[in-house]
Amino acid sequence: MIKSKEKLIYSIVILGICMCLFFPFPNNLMIKTTSSFMAFPITNYDGYVSLGIFGSVLFIIAMILLVKSIKKYRLLTIVLVLMVYTFLPHYLITIYQETLANGINAISYTEYGECKFDMVGKDLLNGECHLELQNRSNERCHLN
Repeated sequence: MIKSKEKLIYSIVILGICMCLFFPFPNNLMIKTTSSFMAFPITNYDGYVSLGIFGSVLFIIAMILLVKSIKKYRLLTIVLVLMVYTFLPHYLITIYQETLANGINAISYTEYGECKFDMVGKDLLNGECHLELQNRSNERCHLN
């Protein structure tokens, strides 16, 4: 089933590097992203994001190495790797927040928030939001 263990190991290492490039999202470059590829920001309002382009190229190289390292079940393996690569960061961020993060990095949003907006004028909108935050660390949070 495995044609080349060396290429498989390189592929796994490169995929790990790709996943770590924007983890744990200290500046959250995805907020101002205008185009992206596999969660890598390619362009934003300031232009091209070099780290995102580098990560995209690394991801493609890792997938090529993965395909070349396997004899059978190539399509199944690619689909499985894409699924894991898509869903794993969410769980890794939760684990990071609950174990290593402190301060603002340990706080996450819950789905129980609501916003209400009212039109005050033709070009003016007034809004009020109530957000529910969850402190995932063991430390007490002080909000001002």
